[in-house]
Amino acid sequence: MKSISSQTLRVVACTLISLLQWGPCALAHEGHDHAEQAKEGCTNTGLECANAATPYLAKDGILWLVWTANGLVSVANSKDLGQSFSKPIEIANHGKFLDTGGDTRPQISVHGENIFITYDFFKDNAWNAQINVVRSQDRGTHFSAPVSLVQNGVSERFPSLQSDEKGRLFITWIDKRIAAKNRLKKDESVVGSIFYTWSLDDGDHFQEERPANNSSCECCRIASTLDNEGNAFIAYRGNLEGEIRDHVMQTLRQDSSASSPTLISNDHWVTKVCPHHGPTIAVSDKAVHAAWYTQGTHRKGVFYSYSNDQGQHWSDPFPLGDQDHIASRPYLSAKGSKVWLVWKELSGSESSVMMRISPDDGKTWSQPERLISTKGFSDHPLLVQQNNHVYLSWLTRKDGYHFRELP
Repeated sequence: MKSISSQTLRVVACTLISLLQWGPCALAHEGHDHAEQAKEGCTNTGLECANAATPYLAKDGILWLVWTANGLVSVANSKDLGQSFSKPIEIANHGKFLDTGGDTRPQISVHGENIFITYDFFKDNAWNAQINVVRSQDRGTHFSAPVSLVQNGVSERFPSLQSDEKGRLFITWIDKRIAAKNRLKKDESVVGSIFYTWSLDDGDHFQEERPANNSSCECCRIASTLDNEGNAFIAYRGNLEGEIRDHVMQTLRQDSSASSPTLISNDHWVTKVCPHHGPTIAVSDKAVHAAWYTQGTHRKGVFYSYSNDQGQHWSDPFPLGDQDHIASRPYLSAKGSKVWLVWKELSGSESSVMMRISPDDGKTWSQPERLISTKGFSDHPLLVQQNNHVYLSWLTRKDGYHFRELP
């Protein structure tokens, strides 16, 4: 009899949880479930009890960090690259209704005196959510009250925020308005949609939100990035014919035109529920890069691929991670022709951040390098780029917050 992998058992368990309507189910194979936080007795709202922390390194070298902990959204800054932080500022308190799922996190952008923050929370017990935006126009001295990004929305989750030095803001999210309308017609084929909007003036005004794809997976993060011309590239888990949840990519331009979705990899992952494990995307001078997690019939694990023609065709995926360990949560950054790729590996009770670097747009790669390890709860590893420097951002419960420059 063929043995069943522990990861497959976790997928089955997650499926059962979702079918029983116990709420959003994250595949907590790297020790990221929130029950572990409660066991560790971390009950305050400081960074030491955060479940997710998102950095932004401003042009003046000040590191801004927004995090969620026990229902509270907070922000602080560091003038010594994460060695110490200012007194936290409370942005919003939603208690148990704050969305802290395995693939959602607050977002932050800093441009001059303007700080822009997004997050989402649940409006009811049916997992309908709302994306709020918060602004400061005096470099964090004062913050506005949270307001909804979408007026009269049905449900919006998983905001992904990008900005550039010209004050342009791009936000994309998973939206339920089309799914709700179809449900009235007894059509359950759409479970989520990808919507987006632009602001060309630091968030003073936003264009009318538009659909990029009417049908998508309902609860995996959207990866987004901007190229040098200010166009947005997004990657997300689609909801394809035959209940296939493989990843697709699109280009969204400031004139509100959008390319058609193109398939990044034919993994053939057939599932009726969301894996809570979204992709990552980066754009270099000559290529688009993506990495993702799958449990498809064609391949299983974490994979990387690149495209030299704006996502029309992709290189053969190659696997990341030690086959004896569990790989997850990849993250990419690119500059010129150089690409940085990090991911998490779980070995026993220890989680490690691994890294590979490509000098030639993903054609060749360095050997995997273990950067840092911890035991217990830890957030996703993130990469932050400023000029020619790339930094790793990693929040851990036992060993604190890490922010370090990569080679």
